[in-house]
Amino acid sequence: ANHTEIARLHLADAAQEEEIARLRRKLAEGGAAAKKRRAAADSATGSLAELGGKLNARLVQVKQEKLRAEGDLEEVQENLGYVVRAENARMTQVDDLVALALANGADPVDVQAIKSRPMH
Repeated sequence: ANHTEIARLHLADAAQEEEIARLRRKLAEGGAAAKKRRAAADSATGSLAELGGKLNARLVQVKQEKLRAEGDLEEVQENLGYVVRAENARMTQVDDLVALALANGADPVDVQAIKSRPMH
């Protein structure tokens, strides 16, 4: 009976060792899968951080371009103001000359033809 009991214990011991080996393999596979998941998460985090950095740099660039454009717009509006005032002054001079010419006997048709002539 001792030999039978010893054989049974050896079989049980072998089965336990086999189960332990199976669990170790499963643990190793799970560890490798977890490592892959961590690596993928780290990679995604790195990619997101890189993308965030690029977006932030682009945002700074766009804001700088906007400030330059606003400065250019102010300059253009200021220059346009000068042009409008100069044109208004010229039109006032033309109107004064038309009135003077008509008051001194100029032909109204000739005055209107001159006034309507296209500018080059």
